[in-house]
Amino acid sequence: FTNITTGYILDGLGELKECEDFGFVEAYSQDVNDSKVLLNSMYETLQNRKSTLPSNKTLLSEALENEPLLLLVISGKEMLNSLLSDKASADRLNEIVNDLRKFKAFVLIADLENNAISYSSAAILKYIKESNNLIILENVSDIKITDIPLRLQKEFNKDIEQSKYPEYEINGS
Repeated sequence: FTNITTGYILDGLGELKECEDFGFVEAYSQDVNDSKVLLNSMYETLQNRKSTLPSNKTLLSEALENEPLLLLVISGKEMLNSLLSDKASADRLNEIVNDLRKFKAFVLIADLENNAISYSSAAILKYIKESNNLIILENVSDIKITDIPLRLQKEFNKDIEQSKYPEYEINGS
């Protein structure tokens, strides 16, 4: 297996069970308590990278070439809600997404509800809304998780059923 990726799958729905046997998957769990342990393991690995790797951006980039990408997949609303209801897990997840991602980490949150995210929501949800780095499989007029300017809604207004490639990628601006 030549792709240097280490995957952690926290599968609240059990829909990713077959991924457990993929070569890059370090750990798979459907249990919330085990998932907190796996999240902590990934967090500690990233903290270790932060403390041992150079802080210079160029040197850091070179040092990370030999490090695996740490991929965290959180699937299912219940799993995400359980992690966010535990302050330590929520803080670690937030730090991974905000600060530690530059140490070669990627977090994918699947099955996030398409509801408006208020400013009283968990920090990670506010970050998702403000960062605008989303892949959404929904009619553009039905997207509620982030604000889509009316101009873009009109430009990309088409029904998913009629479109061959209905996904919208919201990246930054």
